[in-house]
This record gives sequence, C-alpha cells and structure tokens, in this order.
Amino acid sequence: MRGDKMVKLVAFSMEGTLLKNKNTWNRVMSKLSRNPYYNIIYNFDYLYDNLNNKINVSINNTAFNKLIDESFDYMDLYDGIDDTIKILHQNGIKAAIITAGVKNYADIIAREFKFDYSIANEMKIISGKIRFIKNVDSIRKEIILNKLRIKNGFKRDDIISVGSSLQDISMKNVSGKFIAFNPSAVEVIRVADKIIDGSESLLDILNEPINA
Repeated sequence: MRGDKMVKLVAFSMEGTLLKNKNTWNRVMSKLSRNPYYNIIYNFDYLYDNLNNKINVSINNTAFNKLIDESFDYMDLYDGIDDTIKILHQNGIKAAIITAGVKNYADIIAREFKFDYSIANEMKIISGKIRFIKNVDSIRKEIILNKLRIKNGFKRDDIISVGSSLQDISMKNVSGKFIAFNPSAVEVIRVADKIIDGSESLLDILNEPINA
C-alpha cells in the first residue's frame, strides 16, 4: 500500500478486522441480559425483529450507553492499529470504520486511534423502550462506503477496503482493492486482491505495496 499513490481512503470492517471478536452484539446483549434493568432473552438472529421497540427500560441514554461502553474489551483489539492509522494519515490517507456491529465500540476505536469516520449500528432509549437503529446493512456495506466516496469526491480506485468476513465482500464493489485480513471464509479469499492470513497485527496490511 505504501507504493500506491492513488489511495485516499482505507475503509475497515470492525469485527474480525480491528477486533478479534467477530460478534460484538453478542457481547453487548450478554452484558445487558445480566443487568437487572432488563428482562432480555437474547437471540442474536432476531435482534432487530424481536427486540426492537419491545423492551421497556427505566434508564436514560447516558446510563445505557455507559453500560454498553463498559462491555468493550481492549484486549479484543488487534495489535498495530495505532501505527497503521498514523502511517495512513502521514500519507494523506483517510481511515473509516464501516460495521454492522456496535456503534459504541466503533466510536471508542475511532476516538482512540483517530479514524476519520465511524459508521455502525446502535441502540437508543426512545420513549422508555430500546430501539435498534440500523445505520449499516451487514451485507450492503458498499452503500455507506459509496456515500463516503461521493462526499469526498473520490474515485473507486482511490479506495481500499479491508475485511475478514462474507459480510465485508460488498465493499469491494466500491474499492479499487480489497484486502482480506484473516479471512473467515473461502469466498472472501476468492474475491480478495490481497490476502493476509494468520496475522496478529493490522500493520501487516502495510508491509508490502498493494500491487505486489
């Protein structure tokens, strides 16, 4: 990537790419289900349809978000994020997090490592009920990436996307290059322009020119 002068934006998935944890909603809902404020029977597959706007709570958004923030585990972070984002910025390249995962987690990472953008799904308390706010379609992340592309006046070839799962593949549609970082499925490997497997550090995406 260091040799690619065209790059202006690198978009990262969060789960499995910045975080080793591949299911941040599982962690959050496990945290909330143990809290006396909530009577939650958790089933991730039905998070949106079954829980949205159906759970009455006696807590405000500030306290609610504090609970979610407290479930974030810094030990889940891959090594090398700080150096990776610093190098990108030193080369005039913006960095974005695009995830269907937990917004609180994405925002913590964005603040800690100075990402330029952070777009994710979230939960809010509205009229005394938990509302699931769907900002990112898990299998249509290219929609958000394309909005960032248009906002910045970038071309497709100006963008590199980095992901690990089947849900990340759609970003390739709006990227000049797609990097599979510790890919979790053979389909991700098949579509990737570059594959980094068995890595413990995000910095490995910068070890070679993207065209190598």
